Amino acid sequence: MDKRIGSKFLHAGPGYGGSCFPKDTQALVKIGDENYCNLSIIKSTIDANKKQKIRMVEKIVSTMREVDGKTFAILGLAFKPNTDDMRDAHALTILNELAKFDVKFKVYR
Repeated sequence: MDKRIGSKFLHAGPGYGGSCFPKDTQALVKIGDENYCNLSIIKSTIDANKKQKIRMVEKIVSTMREVDGKTFAILGLAFKPNTDDMRDAHALTILNELAKFDVKFKVYR
């Protein structure tokens, strides 16, 4: 019921990003480590979020079968709709991984 974490922020996507939540989860882990408390759930969440970006690339490549020579239309780079904030946006990692192939991008922010 808390509007700060309600359905408005629970949209399907390749994980969480932005300027706050990733920083906050890392800070919690650091505080836990400093106090000899293993916050394994938060560590696992951070790890799963990192893997989700690579998983998206794998899904794109496996679905298309052949990506070399393709041009990708990218509709949105920000970490959430209706913003131009790209801090810790998954698109950056995903596009960097796709750029390892012989691909081009047409990007709309």
